[in-house]
Amino acid sequence: MHRLLPILRCRRRPAYYHPGLFSTRLGRLSNPSFDLRPFHTNRSVSNELPAATPPIEPTTSFPDASRPAPIKRTIWFDNIFPIRYWKYDPRWIWVRKYAYDAAKAANARLIPTTFPHEFRYLGATPNWKEGGLFVHFSYEGGSVDEVVESIKAHIEKRGLRSWMNLQMVRVFPVKGSPWVDDMIGRLPSEVVKVEFNGPDVSIEGLYKEFRPYGKIVDITLQPPNVKDLPRYALVEYMRVRSATSARNCLNGEKIENATIRISYERRRRTWESTWNWIASHPRITVPVLLGLLAGLTYVVFDPVRVFFITNQLTGRFSLEKYTGAAEQLWTTTASTLGSIWGHKQREVVPPAEAWTERQADLARLQHHLRQTPDTVVLVTGPKGSGKSQLVRKALEHSKYKLVIHVEDLAGQPPHIMLNRLAAQINFKPMFNWLVQMSSMIDTMITATTGAKAGLSTTNEGQVRKMLELLSASVTRITMKQKQARDKILAEQRLHQRMEEHGGGIMPAKAAAEQKEVIAAPVPDVEYPVIVIDGFLGNETAKNSMIYDLLVEWAAVAAEYHLAHVILISDNPTAVKTISKAMPNKTIEMVSLSDASPDSALSVVRRRLGEAVNDEELKQCVEGLGGRLTDLELLIQKIRAGMSPNDAYLEIVLRAVSEIRKLGLGEDVGDQKSLQWTPVQFWKIVQLLSKHDEVLYDQLRFHPLFKGDESPLQAMERAGLIMLSYDNGRPYSLRASRPVYRRAFSQMLTDEGLSAIMGIMTTKQLIADEEENIRKCTAEMNNLNPLAGNGTVKREVNDRLDYLTKALGGSVQKVKALSDEQAKYKNVVKLVE
Repeated sequence: MHRLLPILRCRRRPAYYHPGLFSTRLGRLSNPSFDLRPFHTNRSVSNELPAATPPIEPTTSFPDASRPAPIKRTIWFDNIFPIRYWKYDPRWIWVRKYAYDAAKAANARLIPTTFPHEFRYLGATPNWKEGGLFVHFSYEGGSVDEVVESIKAHIEKRGLRSWMNLQMVRVFPVKGSPWVDDMIGRLPSEVVKVEFNGPDVSIEGLYKEFRPYGKIVDITLQPPNVKDLPRYALVEYMRVRSATSARNCLNGEKIENATIRISYERRRRTWESTWNWIASHPRITVPVLLGLLAGLTYVVFDPVRVFFITNQLTGRFSLEKYTGAAEQLWTTTASTLGSIWGHKQREVVPPAEAWTERQADLARLQHHLRQTPDTVVLVTGPKGSGKSQLVRKALEHSKYKLVIHVEDLAGQPPHIMLNRLAAQINFKPMFNWLVQMSSMIDTMITATTGAKAGLSTTNEGQVRKMLELLSASVTRITMKQKQARDKILAEQRLHQRMEEHGGGIMPAKAAAEQKEVIAAPVPDVEYPVIVIDGFLGNETAKNSMIYDLLVEWAAVAAEYHLAHVILISDNPTAVKTISKAMPNKTIEMVSLSDASPDSALSVVRRRLGEAVNDEELKQCVEGLGGRLTDLELLIQKIRAGMSPNDAYLEIVLRAVSEIRKLGLGEDVGDQKSLQWTPVQFWKIVQLLSKHDEVLYDQLRFHPLFKGDESPLQAMERAGLIMLSYDNGRPYSLRASRPVYRRAFSQMLTDEGLSAIMGIMTTKQLIADEEENIRKCTAEMNNLNPLAGNGTVKREVNDRLDYLTKALGGSVQKVKALSDEQAKYKNVVKLVE
């Protein structure tokens, strides 16, 4: 090989050989005419054919009287270049670059040196798109078949193979007029289209002419009833190179009095046929595809979603535990350094200071969580009473917990509600865009096929899907703990049985191990805890169906002992809603109330220190009561620099504004949307400003309410009042927040508001009495003709006496109410 390096570097000698294109035996490397340089060199080639290239069509020579006239023909060498199968074939750049060098090397590489008669090489034309080479020659004294056989023998003797597929180079005589083109839109394929310029050619004739180039799969003639011209036939080969050889050798040949023209027929791929069948049979394929999609979701995505939900429950990949530990370490270090440097340490106040008021409720809740779940827990109480803090305190050491904040879900658009719920339970991947498009796709399929495809998914169905996977996650956690416990119990029973019935003397080491196994504690099953915070907080908002779905899921979880479910609600109707979902179960209720005045005062003192006037602070705290949210607001305002009285007065004024907007319907476009009248609420304001609580039945049968209790229940749901129950029925009512009592008194000091509401109240009462007067008068007029009838005289006179007294009482009330109304009108009279 070292001796051949100068030959490889020589530029003057033509590069004939590529080691992959024409491999030869090692015994022939000594042949001087055989060059080891690559068949394709690095010379640049123009995109156009050289002018000196002879035409492909065979030409005839003029006869000579002295010797036989030479024949000029063309032969086709196949398997020289790679076939271009698609227009972006990366091999095409290499082929274009070295094709002409291969054509120049064809004489030395492909043509033998000796022939039976005189052979003259005239040139070569590459057809790089179809992977072959045309060689033009003249031969004197013999036939074309003799030349082809000599070349075949030469190729077989030297073993010339292609570097692309290691197949032998093939040679065929060109019988027709080949057409070389570089159109990338017409690329080679296994199927050739044979057009007839003349009568149709039989299948036998086509097979005889096309079979030498390769194995044929099928020959299809155009049906006789088709009148399209030109007539044609399709010939399908096993290999593409057989089709390229047939096209380059037979194009323009005359077969059975018909001249044929050959082109490539684009073969339809399997995926195209499959797609066409799917598109043409939507009633079959759409349900099948939907089933496959559902199966794919169940097999692939559902386990992934359960995995993420389990991560949310266990917190195994959460950084909160590590950040909490780091924060505690930093606090301890700072405290230690501060004590060393002599700094006064600030008192660390727990986040919920009213736990001393709730020790019994806390112990009760923790005791319930240690049991097997068989019902739900409802934590109720007014807003700001510390319900969430109590539950958070009870779950401090729980391993498996998850909180769903329903107030962030209700009242939101469907896609936002679904995204937020998925984020809270860590349900992913979500694919919410599929949910939004499903209805549109279902409509399109229905319009095209005439039947519903069932693609559309409702928001309710999506929520149910999330809750089902949440059930699967909590079930997996619970079953894993049960299996571990059952395994330990089985080992203990086995060792105990062996100890009782084993017989013989057991080695000391084995006996000690057996006692350790028996004495090992059996771990308890810690059920996951699902907290639903803000249950029925806004039951009239959009997507309120989320409440029904959550309580339905909670009932199922309790029935099948899957997890503890704690519902936190300040809505008094939550008990009724849960009872409907669990008619055969007893609800575990934890009702919270406000802290006592002493506890509230101690909380504020601890937070503010000794710099505040104690007596002034005491009065403010007593006015606010034990509502933690109001106390926290007071502390913030005092820390901001306000005095306790100013802070307290500002809180009261804010409460007055809230009450006037919510209770009296001010700044509301349509007061008819309220389920009570402003006059009814004003009566409650007057009563609760004087008394801590009012009897429910006495207020219910007041002339303004007339026995209707729906306004009172609506006010309770709105958070204006709070009902107290005795033996399962309402007993009394009071302000929902202690500060509201002070706000009611503040509203009565507003003379203008009191006068306006007094006018409205007296007006309604006068209207009721006048209606009563009209009814009494009409009945008396009907009874007067019967007063002289002896049979009913006594009964009629008794009824007339009753009506007379009722009429007189109504008249007196109207007079008194008119005088009272006049006083109110004097307060708000117009300036003349």
